[in-house]
Amino acid sequence: MTRYTFRKNIFPLGMSLILFIGCCITSCRQGRDQENAADRSAFKAPVTKPLQLTEAQEIEWEVIPADSVPSPLTYTLDVETLPTRPFIRNDFKPLKAPMKEYALNFEEIPVNALKFDTIPIGQAGLKTAILRQPKVTKMEIPRLVPGTNNGILQLSQG
Repeated sequence: MTRYTFRKNIFPLGMSLILFIGCCITSCRQGRDQENAADRSAFKAPVTKPLQLTEAQEIEWEVIPADSVPSPLTYTLDVETLPTRPFIRNDFKPLKAPMKEYALNFEEIPVNALKFDTIPIGQAGLKTAILRQPKVTKMEIPRLVPGTNNGILQLSQG
């Protein structure tokens, strides 16, 4: 068992080392000259030119009188009226009153027969596909995500 695990862990490391060395060896062989250059005079040094700015233009500011600007909306904030207890998301708080119950009579629900022959299909082109069996995983107990505040719950490992 230990030998299999050792080989399983060493194999990707060995393969990546061989690939790295192979890439280094093949990338260093660039002794050939430029293929498209007929002569060396085709590559001339760039010519530097001094920067020239355009003539200065005067900016005309539009002056708006202060009495024509509407005053901003202001709202008063009373800090004393804000709630003082913190909001905790996953804390259980009982209801103030029991929930109301309503009777649901399944016999009175209207049932209409669905006739598939009368549905206009048109250009839809129906296809049938076989679905795979669903992967059923066991859900763990919800818990807080480590390193976060108490507002985020983790439902499973995946």
